[in-house]
Amino acid sequence: MIKRAQTNIDLLMHKSGVLNDKGLSKDLGISQANLSQKLRGSISINTLELLALYFNVSIKDLLR
Repeated sequence: MIKRAQTNIDLLMHKSGVLNDKGLSKDLGISQANLSQKLRGSISINTLELLALYFNVSIKDLLR
């Protein structure tokens, strides 16, 4: 499920013109290291909520 969320987030980043984790972390107001760690395996429901809001999708969409 985490792998699927990572793929969906990468697709959403591409669609939104966000080039990398650095740009996304800046937009979200969290450190790049923290975001990278979360996206690569320890993603929490809070992070999923933050990303869903940012990309204007549901958490369910992130996990599909």
